[in-house]
Amino acid sequence: MPSPRPNKAYLFIKAWYRSGVIPKLKSPETQDDKVRWLMLNYKDPLQSLLVDKVKVRKYVSNRIGDEYLKEVIGVNDSVEEIDFENLPQQFVLKANHGSGWNIICEDKAKLDIEILLEKSEPSIVVRLLKILDTSECSHFNGGVYEEIGIRLYP
Repeated sequence: MPSPRPNKAYLFIKAWYRSGVIPKLKSPETQDDKVRWLMLNYKDPLQSLLVDKVKVRKYVSNRIGDEYLKEVIGVNDSVEEIDFENLPQQFVLKANHGSGWNIICEDKAKLDIEILLEKSEPSIVVRLLKILDTSECSHFNGGVYEEIGIRLYP
């Protein structure tokens, strides 16, 4: 079943709101308009593999080798599965299903794991739960992100 494509009205309003420019979606001229046109009209089965940061690793490994991949400590389906105690002194928690949702820890010694695991603001767990509850496709009103599972990995 093909994934739903982004809504044309949503892309139009978002472009106008963010930049004050009315996008030309029928005959795009700017790079932004061309990207919006692709979001509406282009579909390649490889897209859902390439946007999944966990699954794309196997693809990259097979194509060019493991030496181009950063180490992944683990892949978790829920916040409760993350073993904070065994993470290194510095780490980044990432979600596989979007962008800009990274949590960077520069010094684990400064973290109080018990406080982190509390479900109260502004704990990392609350941020992670919000990330897990958010799908990139909700921002696009459809798209390739809808086809992938939501996971976290340090």
